[in-house]
Amino acid sequence: MDKKALTETDIRTKCISPAIVSAGWDIHSQVYEEFSNTDGCVGAKVDRLFALCGQQKDQLQQAGDTERHLTNAIVEQALS
Repeated sequence: MDKKALTETDIRTKCISPAIVSAGWDIHSQVYEEFSNTDGCVGAKVDRLFALCGQQKDQLQQAGDTERHLTNAIVEQALS
């Protein structure tokens, strides 16, 4: 079976659902195929997480720059 030629629904029906059932799950009472998040809570948390990651990246970059500047200053001081 060429999975690249299948649609998302085909893959779910032919591959994922049978694997879930064979693992012992009840497809009708334990699995939700569509689930909406009404308040957008998860999306807001993901956005906040990305913002925090960006801030961390900037802080790490600044720390690295400071470390290089201090190292250069120490080396220059030692050589003069």
